[in-house]
Amino acid sequence: MKRFSFLASLLLAACVVLSPRAAGPDDQFIQAYIQITQADNLAKSAQNSSAAEKYQDALNTLKALKSGNPGWKTGVIDFRIDYVTKKLKALNISTPDTPIAPKP
Repeated sequence: MKRFSFLASLLLAACVVLSPRAAGPDDQFIQAYIQITQADNLAKSAQNSSAAEKYQDALNTLKALKSGNPGWKTGVIDFRIDYVTKKLKALNISTPDTPIAPKP
């Protein structure tokens, strides 16, 4: 019986640890921040097309975060949206009002 309890507990713990969790606003923001950092590095390397794509991905992530969590750190999100928009304009890329569907 002890062996069964131990195995059941071990299985339950493994399920909890390994189960996927929904991305919260913190995770979404970190994803956008990483995309922005990657885009900045690409822009520094004169890879403008790739940089613009990463900036657009970040902008889409930030806009989705803002619409899905309207009260979550609005100042920070607005700052990042403004930053990305300026970077896209510097690359002569227009930003649509609605997010573009990500490429598969």
